[in-house]
Amino acid sequence: MFTTIGIIILIAYSFICGNFSGYVASKKGYDGLGWFFLGLLFNLVALIAVAGLPIVTETLTSDYLYYRNEYETFKEELEIDKKNNKLTDEEIKEKEEKLERIKNKLES
Repeated sequence: MFTTIGIIILIAYSFICGNFSGYVASKKGYDGLGWFFLGLLFNLVALIAVAGLPIVTETLTSDYLYYRNEYETFKEELEIDKKNNKLTDEEIKEKEEKLERIKNKLES
């Protein structure tokens, strides 16, 4: 039914589609390994599907996660301290300035 050459060509074609699917997916911000296997199994269909996906524009970096966590924690502490009247007006101003600096780092 299938010749040895035909099977070899089919396997090579599957690997080529898998490689291109994985490459395109990783360039667009998706899981390249997962798309490689989809391309390996579904060939041209997976390649067309990944080509139609939108580019992932926002990825959460470790810096972003760090500053977001720091901002939320610092903001909660400041609100608690204000509520309990533990800070002077000068200390509140200093902490609000620090909170603003953290917020600026988050937005950049």
